[in-house]
Amino acid sequence: MRGGVSRTAMASVLLRMLLLSHLYLLSERQVEEYVNDSLAAKHFLSLGVHQKAPDHSSLNVFKDRLPAIARPWWFGAGATSTSPPDVQGG
Repeated sequence: MRGGVSRTAMASVLLRMLLLSHLYLLSERQVEEYVNDSLAAKHFLSLGVHQKAPDHSSLNVFKDRLPAIARPWWFGAGATSTSPPDVQGG
């Protein structure tokens, strides 16, 4: 744990930040600023009023470490098409 936050909790915050960046068409830097300025965004991320959002570089590292199947087309996984990937049932 870093700073009293578990890895699972941090992953949840970062994933939600990625969702915000997609919904509002924000870059990693912009979503960091947005979260730091918006009480609604902090509430969505379960951050305290005085807590800072994770740094944009942490968000980039998290996004790069997502497995390919967990990186939907809207997170910019390098997909060439504009449709979501096919998922094979098994």
